[in-house]
Amino acid sequence: MNSNSTFNKLNNTQLINIAKRITYLRTTILHMTQRDFAASISIGQAYLSLIETGKKFVSKSVIDNVLLNYNVN
Repeated sequence: MNSNSTFNKLNNTQLINIAKRITYLRTTILHMTQRDFAASISIGQAYLSLIETGKKFVSKSVIDNVLLNYNVN
């Protein structure tokens, strides 16, 4: 199974949990602002804010950029 098919099988709860983990990584571990973290993963601060507040689901490309830049799972 490739990573796209795995991502497509995630449910809303799992996507929300991923967003919470991203927020935890940014705030607690990295101590970064939304602006700096968003820039480091090639998205806008407004989009990151929407993800963190649950107004938008995190995309596969955002997850991939977090994994690539911060070596987390």
